[in-house]
Amino acid sequence: MNSDNRNSQQQKKSVAKLKPAPAGSEVKRSKEEIIGNIVAMMQKGPVETEDEESGESFTLTVEEMDAVKDYLSSEQIPKFKKLGGFAAVYPDHPSKAVGQALIAKALGITDETFYAGALKQLINASSEGNQIDVEGLNFAVSLVRSIEPRNQLETMLAIQMASVHLASMKYMRKLNHTETIPQLDLQERVVNKLMRTFTSQMEALRKHRNGGSQKVIVKHVHVHEGGQAIVGNVNHGGRSSKEGATQSHGQDHLSLPVSAAVLSNVEEDEEEVPSPGRAR
Repeated sequence: MNSDNRNSQQQKKSVAKLKPAPAGSEVKRSKEEIIGNIVAMMQKGPVETEDEESGESFTLTVEEMDAVKDYLSSEQIPKFKKLGGFAAVYPDHPSKAVGQALIAKALGITDETFYAGALKQLINASSEGNQIDVEGLNFAVSLVRSIEPRNQLETMLAIQMASVHLASMKYMRKLNHTETIPQLDLQERVVNKLMRTFTSQMEALRKHRNGGSQKVIVKHVHVHEGGQAIVGNVNHGGRSSKEGATQSHGQDHLSLPVSAAVLSNVEEDEEEVPSPGRAR
């Protein structure tokens, strides 16, 4: 009995306790402090905390603590907020200029005029009517940022992709609430076109970043018995009469990969290569 009590006490000591901040607390810890505390508690072992609503205690698993750590350690940019009843938004940062610069950098923008135009386009794409949807705007900015545009040309394409995605979700919701067959057909066509457009935009971005070229690498070429293979470029140009008289289908004009493929076929099968005008 005594040994069991000592073991239970040691287990209790090995469990770190993380208590949530009291409701309505004005204390705001920095992201670095929260991450540091999580890392320290992960080294000690399981973390015991309490549910914010019910007050019931539970233990965080290692996977849950890793998820929290990765989520909090991701690079954040200022979000937009509305001030009063004005039809305008501002970066949630002590310095408006610094907040604007952080957002512009994340969106691949280096020009103030371009930034103003891009912001207006994102507001129009994420809002309905005359009211600015701040949550929708922050989501649209996050979409553009996730594409990681490298320059302002890619920023324009990323804004288009974000706009098409938002429109797709808008009409998808309408598709889920249609009541008649004509409405269903209409919404289905619109959603289908928007999603196809998004796929085309992804392909355009890929081609732009890769210079429009698609590299294909062949690592293994297998030629089975009785088969033929050509690897490389083959030119069907004319030959001189002297070349035609000696060997019309010789290997002198084949590229190195082609010659290697032919020779490997001959060596493997141990057969002679027939040529026109000569005995086998």
